[in-house]
Amino acid sequence: MGGTRVCKNEWEKIREQKFEKALRGVSTVCVSGYLLKKVIEHKVEEEQNTVFIPNGVDTELFKKLARNINTISYSSVDFNTLKA
Repeated sequence: MGGTRVCKNEWEKIREQKFEKALRGVSTVCVSGYLLKKVIEHKVEEEQNTVFIPNGVDTELFKKLARNINTISYSSVDFNTLKA
């Protein structure tokens, strides 16, 4: 049983390495400076193939609503008509 597990783990490792090799040179988008630093530090991708987008959301258009969650009344909601 142990030998089968070792073989399976090696196969998964080889498969993962093939996928990583296939993705080399493809642009990698990092949404934080920390991620950018770690991608380069751990040699996941070369620096020239990384793109840093600090905030992909227009914060002028999408603002947090100031509301008190305790004031929402669930008694008026018909949960049978809501779609998942």
